[in-house]
Amino acid sequence: MAKKIIRMMREVSTETYRAMQFTRTEINKYGVLYGIVLLKHHVMDNVLKYFHERWPQCIIC
Repeated sequence: MAKKIIRMMREVSTETYRAMQFTRTEINKYGVLYGIVLLKHHVMDNVLKYFHERWPQCIIC
């Protein structure tokens, strides 16, 4: 059981890291930061939090 939980946590952590580091983003002339990312797990909150901390002056969508 512990191995399964550790594997699942590793999958979620890896996906969060990849979404944060390898998402192609652009900032348009209105200051909106946007990008497209496909996620397997529900980690969008973590990814959006990261982008908001990284670019606080932009609107994130």
